[in-house]
Amino acid sequence: MGPLSLIAIIVLISGIIQITYPELFITLHVHGTKNLKAVKVGGIITILVSIILFLIDLLPLSQ
Repeated sequence: MGPLSLIAIIVLISGIIQITYPELFITLHVHGTKNLKAVKVGGIITILVSIILFLIDLLPLSQ
């Protein structure tokens, strides 16, 4: 497990929290979000990015 996998896991946890508790992100005024739907869509995008990061880390770089 490389450092990119660890970053992907942290990003995945952040995305899950963002989808599960969107009110928390609204009260923190993260990046000026105005409604709960925008926070949930951002959480879905965050989870997708974490999956992509994890898959990139699994690719063998040696040829």
